[in-house]
Amino acid sequence: MRRTDAAAIAVGIDRTGADAGDDDWGYGIGSLGDLGLDHVLVTWGEGTEPEPHPKRGIDWESALSAPRARNELEVTLADVDEVTLWLEAAAIDPGRELTLAVASTTDAEITLASRRGSLTVSVPAGESTHTVRVCGTAAGPPRLDVTRSDDARVFTGGGTDRVDVSVSASKPVRLRDRVPDGWTVLSGDGTERTEDGTTYVEFEPAADGAFTYFVEAPSGAGETGRDTFGPVEVRSHDGWEPVDGTTDTNVVLAPDASL
Repeated sequence: MRRTDAAAIAVGIDRTGADAGDDDWGYGIGSLGDLGLDHVLVTWGEGTEPEPHPKRGIDWESALSAPRARNELEVTLADVDEVTLWLEAAAIDPGRELTLAVASTTDAEITLASRRGSLTVSVPAGESTHTVRVCGTAAGPPRLDVTRSDDARVFTGGGTDRVDVSVSASKPVRLRDRVPDGWTVLSGDGTERTEDGTTYVEFEPAADGAFTYFVEAPSGAGETGRDTFGPVEVRSHDGWEPVDGTTDTNVVLAPDASL
């Protein structure tokens, strides 16, 4: 049971401005160091040290993907009047905000720190909430440039196409390229995967890199037509998201066929 004289601090976290790939946010409590957001600190009696325990029932990945998601993390401490919370390796786009809503039954201090400095806010006992907004840095939004090209636009049945995908990003990202029905992945960088009946070539995470793979055009009289590759997709907490400008339509000419 919770001690009535313990400091109860509820932290609501609005992660709208976070990079989709950031999954190492945490909070720190004294000598316990950095703990994951899926844990809660519990005290078992007067004079005992707080112990971290898993907090069940929170789907943090869904919380990340939900617009304006706000989840509460409850921390119970014994005889503590200063608490430090911090976020690691998090990026916030300019114009976006990170909100910490704090309520305390005793006097407490909340410290936000980053590479650019720190901010400490006093939360008097009995105050129901205190909100601190941290604006995005001037560094700008995460950078992501993806290009896609191939050998040609017209192929005979059974012809081979070379596909090149390049990426330049502010941090490593995972990409995949969609292969149209009927085309066969032969070799190259990446791993062939099938999802819901669609074939993809998925690449290892990279911040700056170039990938190449080879595919074979479908053959047979019934395969004449136009096939679209792409779009290239990037992995995020929302799932796979298409990258604009990365589709490509090729024409396949089967034997004795013309368009």
